[in-house]
Amino acid sequence: MTKMLTEPAAHHVDDAEIQSWFRNKEFAYDWTSPHFPVWTKLLAALIGEPVRILEVGSYEGRSAIFFLNFLPRSALVCIDAWDIALLEPALVKLIPDLLIKGALAEARFDRNLSVFADRLTKIKALSSDALAELGVKQERFDVVYVDGDHRRMGAYRDCLLSWPLVKPGGLLL
Repeated sequence: MTKMLTEPAAHHVDDAEIQSWFRNKEFAYDWTSPHFPVWTKLLAALIGEPVRILEVGSYEGRSAIFFLNFLPRSALVCIDAWDIALLEPALVKLIPDLLIKGALAEARFDRNLSVFADRLTKIKALSSDALAELGVKQERFDVVYVDGDHRRMGAYRDCLLSWPLVKPGGLLL
C-alpha cells in the first residue's frame, strides 16, 4: 500500500459530496468531520480498491459513513461497546447530557449504517476483547482507525492491540 501516498486519486471528492453523505442521518455530536480533509488525502489512492477497514470506536457511525462512502469497495468492521458510562466516566462528568445521548448512540449507529449492511460487520464488545479475538483469528486490515477509549492507557492499549492487525504497508489512524 505504499501507493497510498504516491498515486493520485481516481476522482476528486469535494466537501459538498462529503456533506451529502450525512443528510438524513442522526447525530448528537460531530467529533469526526475535522479529520476528513486529511483522510481524503491519505486514502485517495485506495478509491476503487477492495479495502478492509477496522474501526475501533464507532459511536453513532459518522466515521464509518465516511469510510464506506469514500471507499466504495471497502468492507468495514466496527468495534464499540456502546456503553458511555463504562468507557468514559470522566467525560460523563464533563458533559452532563452525554450519558443520555450516549445511551441512544447504538440505535443511531444501526439506523445510520443500515444501507451498508452488506459491507459492515458490527462487533459490540470492549475493544481489548474484540481486538484480541481478531488477532487470534489472524485478521488483517488495510486501514485501522483507533478512536475508542480516550483515556491515555486505553488508547495506548487499543493502538498496541491494533498494530499487529495492520497489513504490511497499511495505515493506522
